[in-house]
Amino acid sequence: MSRVYLAVIGLLFAQNLAAQGTVVRPEPALEAGRATLRDALLRFRDSLSSIDAAASRLQRDYRQASPASLLSRARVMREACARSVRNLPPTRQAVLAAAASDKRQLRRRVRW
Repeated sequence: MSRVYLAVIGLLFAQNLAAQGTVVRPEPALEAGRATLRDALLRFRDSLSSIDAAASRLQRDYRQASPASLLSRARVMREACARSVRNLPPTRQAVLAAAASDKRQLRRRVRW
């Protein structure tokens, strides 16, 4: 009986050892142009996240907050939008300089 238990335990460990054979390799490093583009897009995404957070706070407090509190929330949202607009031209220049997409596609989109 103990040999059966030993065999079952051995099979359980054998399956786990086979699963450990899977190797997950890290993604290759980005070239300099794509790394610059990634950094610019991440900065712009972060500025949009602050707008989203400010809008969420404003929406959450809309029904029960005082007018002064709502005005404060709206000012925070306005400032977040202003910061995001400042990040737009450098991000656009980084996208155009990286040649990550076709110039004709960029012209067909909404003009900035």
